[in-house]
Amino acid sequence: MFTNGADYQLARRLKALEDNELYVLPRESKIVLMREEIRKNSNKAYERSAAVYNQRSRNVRFAVGQEVYRKNFTLSNFGQNYNAKFAKKFVKCRIKSRIGNNMYETETLQGKPSGIYHAKDLKQ
Repeated sequence: MFTNGADYQLARRLKALEDNELYVLPRESKIVLMREEIRKNSNKAYERSAAVYNQRSRNVRFAVGQEVYRKNFTLSNFGQNYNAKFAKKFVKCRIKSRIGNNMYETETLQGKPSGIYHAKDLKQ
């Protein structure tokens, strides 16, 4: 009757086979059909996950010499009477160079190096 899952799919499109007639297929054809269904479901799940992830991701590129704000990672120091809670959250700096896809070397506005930061820690 049917030799593989492709024949089964063709028969379904031509409405020559119903779901209750599935038991007549050989085991190999059933496995091929299950694999195809799993592949479709896996691709749908991937598309949904990608859509949810891409909602909150941002693709940003900073140019060399551009002035940006970087996140301020300071810690409190009891000995110097310094409380990080009252410090500025972002500090103005300049992009010195680009390192890879998401990392940027920054410098202060006076030209002193201030470190390497990920794009998620920088904003315009």
